[in-house]
Amino acid sequence: MIEAGDWPSTLPSKAILQGRVGWPPGESREDVREQIESTIQEAANDDPWLKDHHPSVEWFGWQAVPHEISQEAEIAQISKQNAERVTGESGSFVGGNAALDERFYALYYDTDAVSVGPEGWNLHGADEHTTVPELLETAKTIAGVAVDYCGVDN
Repeated sequence: MIEAGDWPSTLPSKAILQGRVGWPPGESREDVREQIESTIQEAANDDPWLKDHHPSVEWFGWQAVPHEISQEAEIAQISKQNAERVTGESGSFVGGNAALDERFYALYYDTDAVSVGPEGWNLHGADEHTTVPELLETAKTIAGVAVDYCGVDN
């Protein structure tokens, strides 16, 4: 988000930029912050006015740690197989772009976990939605994963 000025025809006296930063497993929060802050300072040093009026960086808000599991993990393979069986389409592994609850299992309980869900549109925005067929496919996939991974009581 960018907030600057209070009227379209006047020059703003300050600008506030806010955003979200994500990083892949293997990089630390501290290293990512240092890279961002040094890049901002280098850019400021190249500007005649900003060189004498350095921007400040404030870190706030929710801060989750990234995680990753192997594509070969049993739960990952079972989830992929069930999704492919239910949808009739070939699946692939993708990284998440949000802090999903599965991270707690991977980071704190040494338990592999994955996310399986419907395709959606306008995610985290106005009119976020999916379809009933997508929800049904997801329910069937999750049920199949539960049976195949956990087994059933005869």
